[in-house]
Amino acid sequence: MPDLPAAPARRALLIGIDAYPRLKQLSGCVNDVRLMRAILQENFGFAAERIAQLENEMATREAILAAFDALIAATGQDDIVVIHYAGHGSQMTDLEGDEPSGYDSTIMPFDTEGWQGDNRDITDDEIGLKLEALGTKTSYITLVFDSCHSGTITRDASGANSRSVPPDRRPASELNRKPVAGVIRAATRSAGPSGWMPMTEKYVLIAGCRDEETS
Repeated sequence: MPDLPAAPARRALLIGIDAYPRLKQLSGCVNDVRLMRAILQENFGFAAERIAQLENEMATREAILAAFDALIAATGQDDIVVIHYAGHGSQMTDLEGDEPSGYDSTIMPFDTEGWQGDNRDITDDEIGLKLEALGTKTSYITLVFDSCHSGTITRDASGANSRSVPPDRRPASELNRKPVAGVIRAATRSAGPSGWMPMTEKYVLIAGCRDEETS
């Protein structure tokens, strides 16, 4: 009998940050990703060794981007991928010229100072390029971004701490940042209902609020 093709692997990247050293502290973000890990393992058959998890001080800018790259490298054809981020979200001046609003939406790693100093936020453009690379391997991608400026449903009614900080409105000349290489300059890019990530058949986005809202 011929060998049957291997079943697609199930992989996850989980990021939760409560204990920011330079920003307002949060509660529940680390717990959220730990619960997600348990659900993926117990209900959906994800193997522990295929779940990468970054919490608090582990979730620096470099570590998050490196984890994305490792996930992309490990992912095989039609693998099932879940990416969950819970933490602060913000906005910063768009350096690539692709945002009609003039601001990129961002997720905020452990080591960022946001608007008040060294901005090490990870922008929607940076995440978009990672997802584009991941999408060349699989279309079975689920994104859960529970942060401000990320989607369609607010959590305000629950009384939870807002996962938002003020936007970084400093001009490009005052930001120690360079435009993200590879971003297509387009004043009217196609975005889904969230207004945050471009529309594509490669992934499903479950988000905490719209791009102009707080979560």
